[in-house]
Amino acid sequence: MHARLPGSLVRVGGALELRFRRLPELSCVLKVMSPAGRTVAQFDIYGRGRGSDARQEMHLTVRLPRATIEEHRLGPGDRLDIVTETLEGERITLPDLELVEARPRDA
Repeated sequence: MHARLPGSLVRVGGALELRFRRLPELSCVLKVMSPAGRTVAQFDIYGRGRGSDARQEMHLTVRLPRATIEEHRLGPGDRLDIVTETLEGERITLPDLELVEARPRDA
């Protein structure tokens, strides 16, 4: 899963809002990674619980100040990979975690 970095954020910095269709069943760590494989942002996600039919959307805001953009050498249209890990740090795939939208967010 990935999101494209809008050119407007690369020039001045800002925030990228990620909207997911629903919370994952399992608690996990969600990481936003640069094209070089370095972590740009990390979130601890508390899952909705096994077997839950809750339909709650999940919104995350990734703050990308100009310094972070320069440090990670991010450019317009760069792909930010979104990876999930168990709380113990093992990479996992969560089929119920679906990115619906990634857009710049006003400060």
